[in-house]
Amino acid sequence: MARSTNSYIALAFILLFSSSITNVIAGSAKGAANVAATAPQKRKLTSLDLAFSGAVATMIGDASLHPIDCIKTLQQSDEGYGLGFIGAAAKIYKDQGAAGFFAGIGSYVTCDGGAGAVKFATYEALKQWVNENVSEERKGSALFGCAAIAFIASSVILVPGELIKQRLQMGQISSVSQGIQTIWKNDGFFGFFCGLLGSVCTRYSLYHA
Repeated sequence: MARSTNSYIALAFILLFSSSITNVIAGSAKGAANVAATAPQKRKLTSLDLAFSGAVATMIGDASLHPIDCIKTLQQSDEGYGLGFIGAAAKIYKDQGAAGFFAGIGSYVTCDGGAGAVKFATYEALKQWVNENVSEERKGSALFGCAAIAFIASSVILVPGELIKQRLQMGQISSVSQGIQTIWKNDGFFGFFCGLLGSVCTRYSLYHA
């Protein structure tokens, strides 16, 4: 009975949080669209504008989906092997309370926000160059390459944050500083980029799907 209650509470909490964030995003997007429709276009967007927009959009998306990401991380671990979505949510709520759904959110949102800034700014700058210097028949392949470069550049920031976030979610470390020290001590500098190739391939494939 207690386990069932924890499952319902955890699921209700996740749905409520995600719904609230979605409503905020939708309201902000609608307001931005109205402003864009009425305001005169005075200047082209700069790289700084694109970087800031990419960072904000990425951080909002990460924050809204983080509880689900925590559940996914538990399901993929030895500790949560065989647990369904509801079962994993109930376990997190039972062991850590509502705060467990936000373990590692600070480091991940910060690093992924920085990665989003680099990705958007890099891609848009390269795309502009391609539009001005590459012929129409080769433009598709060139933009494909631009996206690859942008994702590689952003993953240099993203992957270390992802590693620390996952360890925080699983309770293997208690703080970001401890995570940095542990990775450096055990694996050295390149330990921060474990899984870099897989991350680039996965995100790049999803982006172009």
